[in-house]
Amino acid sequence: MFSTTNSEFCKDIEDFMHTLMENSVLISTVSAKERNSFFDRMLDKVYSHKTIVR
Repeated sequence: MFSTTNSEFCKDIEDFMHTLMENSVLISTVSAKERNSFFDRMLDKVYSHKTIVR
């Protein structure tokens, strides 16, 4: 966690977060196919990182 008083930085982060939310899709409202695809990709990432750690 960090703290700043830089108003420009805060505004940039706020804009970034708004853009991110506008371009995102709630997992709970998307189709089962898209939801399954998302979790399959996440599992693939977990397994690939797991093999790297070993």
